[in-house]
Amino acid sequence: VETAQKRVEQRNYMMRKRTLEFDDVMNKQREVIYGLRNEAIETDEPRKLIYEIVEEAVPERVAAFVGETTDLGGLLHWINNTFPLGLTEERCGFATKSAEEISEALLALIKQSYELKCQHEHKDALNHLERYVVLNAIDRLWRDHLYEMDSLREAVYLRAYGQKDPLIEYKNEAYAKFGELMRNVRAEVLSNLFRSTSNLAAFEQFLARLPMRLHGGGLDPQAAARPTQSPLPQPTSLGTALEDDPGQ
Repeated sequence: VETAQKRVEQRNYMMRKRTLEFDDVMNKQREVIYGLRNEAIETDEPRKLIYEIVEEAVPERVAAFVGETTDLGGLLHWINNTFPLGLTEERCGFATKSAEEISEALLALIKQSYELKCQHEHKDALNHLERYVVLNAIDRLWRDHLYEMDSLREAVYLRAYGQKDPLIEYKNEAYAKFGELMRNVRAEVLSNLFRSTSNLAAFEQFLARLPMRLHGGGLDPQAAARPTQSPLPQPTSLGTALEDDPGQ
């Protein structure tokens, strides 16, 4: 009886240890995600955090299009779908540049356009808006990631039939999925950066001032940075703007 009891206790101990090793994988991911989320909440300058994300994501995306084989059309398609720059092959000058040079030029255009957008936003709401862009991307994608990790944990035990260690398989796939999660978070921040506004009137005036297509294409950074003399509109909520204009 004592021998059987020791074997059962040893087996239960190994099962608990195994469970902790699986949980440790998710705990490390939580530390990274919650660290980024807390930084977005606590920082006094969320724009710096957004720029850090942009500076990580843009070179990564450019490198996917410019390398051993260059897909300039695909790169411009991604740029114009993500940012209101309206670049064309004729005016961007990317064909003769390296991936690093393209990234630097693109980052400068994005920041100039975003600074122009910020001039039209309500200052009191701008920090909240920038925090929302980051937090919304993290929260939505993290929830989806948790569901995927639960499914992976349930399915990975079947690989033991193939003489594979479920824990090692789980760690490898969890690492790959977390890398994909972080890329998706950065991509969503980039996508929503110019699609969020504190009021509708400010967003419309920003689009009117931004020379999306100049002489058939391309963004002129100097023209985008020049201020106009037109007064900024008073901030209004999106709901109020839609009520005032039923045609919207």
